[in-house]
Amino acid sequence: MCEEVGDAWLTIIALHTLGHVALKQAEYGRAAAFFEKSLSLSYEVGDKYVLAMELTNLGYLALTQGEYRRAAALVKESLTLCKEVGPRWLTEVCLRDLAIVACAAGSYGQAARLFGAAEASREFLEGGMLGGRPGDDAAAGPRVRAGS
Repeated sequence: MCEEVGDAWLTIIALHTLGHVALKQAEYGRAAAFFEKSLSLSYEVGDKYVLAMELTNLGYLALTQGEYRRAAALVKESLTLCKEVGPRWLTEVCLRDLAIVACAAGSYGQAARLFGAAEASREFLEGGMLGGRPGDDAAAGPRVRAGS
């Protein structure tokens, strides 16, 4: 319906959401089709934020199918976009997915470093650097929770 009225942004959101529904239902082929269509429309309208998300979603799907090289390529492309336009939360997801790829390839040292970078990114986001209420332990960061 969104396509019929010519609203590309609503179509992108609908496809993205349908992709996640299909993913939750373990319908990986359908999920990939929705994410790829959303990726294509995002490219057409120049929305790099959604491009990064869909590249990560497709990378995750490749991971679930054991397609590690494809997963790494997609996630690295997403990470490049994340550096340019954000979102910071997606950077953590990309780093974690790349760590999984490194682990699957037997590169355990690299996997450990990537998992550490993903954790540091998550702690930064949770630590109130990008928001959070003063005095809220969940948003205060690891030093406050550790009692320092």
